[in-house]
Amino acid sequence: MKFRKNKKGFSLVEVMVSVMVLAILFIPIISNFVASIKVNREAGYMQKATLVAQTVLEDVKNKTYEEFLKASGWTTQPVDPSDTAALIRAKAGFIYDGVEYKAEVRMTPTSYYGTGGVDSINDKKLPKIYAMSSNNTCVMSDGYDSSSGKVFFSNKGYHDDSKLRRTMKVTIEKLADKQYKVSVEYEYTYDGCIETLPLHIYEETFMNGLDCIYFYYQPLTSGNDTLKITCDTVPATDHINFFVISTDTSVSSQLTIDCPTDLCGSASPFYMVHNVNFSDGHSNEVATAAGDFFEEETKDRLYRVTVKVTRANDVNNKVYAEMSSAKGEN
Repeated sequence: MKFRKNKKGFSLVEVMVSVMVLAILFIPIISNFVASIKVNREAGYMQKATLVAQTVLEDVKNKTYEEFLKASGWTTQPVDPSDTAALIRAKAGFIYDGVEYKAEVRMTPTSYYGTGGVDSINDKKLPKIYAMSSNNTCVMSDGYDSSSGKVFFSNKGYHDDSKLRRTMKVTIEKLADKQYKVSVEYEYTYDGCIETLPLHIYEETFMNGLDCIYFYYQPLTSGNDTLKITCDTVPATDHINFFVISTDTSVSSQLTIDCPTDLCGSASPFYMVHNVNFSDGHSNEVATAAGDFFEEETKDRLYRVTVKVTRANDVNNKVYAEMSSAKGEN
């Protein structure tokens, strides 16, 4: 091929140079465009994963542990066996806008133990308050019967209340397995007097076990009260909670407890809780009123819930969203 002088057109060399220049200019632009597509796609995954994490987190916080563990789709096999602090570790699959995700939930009370301030909330003990309306709880109160009996006995000619004495007899019998009979009788007397006034206060049979006894009484102004407990047929292994509660702690008195076993010893079937000073007559030890009126126990009341979301088919398990929040007990 011959090129004639002054003939319009481009030579092959000029075309090749032009293509090379255009390639140098457009390759970075094309690369950036492809990269931006990937970034936008990853951002979309992250946005959807964040919505999944938020939905899962709110769902977990609003469910009890039982409801959560029974919820459809969740598997409770260990996500990380070395994570011994986790109370619950579970996974489930979710599809959002055509993309399949895996949500991993971790629940632990560890972060709320002993780190100071509010974070030590799980280190604080709570009183164990038992249901007083249950069929294995005994609630006894002297009511007005004993008061009227005391007044009647006092009016018989004995007018010195400082010499008035009262024995509150509580008899606990074990009739059979999980069957108990509880009865209460008051007996009034005066110093130097052989006359006594017995009053029947309470009697009930429990057929489903006996876990707690609440004994409420109005103390004598003389402070001469004796609580006599008879429990010969109750073995020490029964472990009954016995609450002795004075309804008037302003009366400065010490309650004497007459019991066949040391109430503070291992041979006693009772865990004694009281708001008055007493002596049990065995160890010659005066037990002071319990500062913690109820038996206490440490209980987890706050949990840290963490949700991690990954794509279902991602071999690298890249975390696209992670959220944490506190969950109260329920």
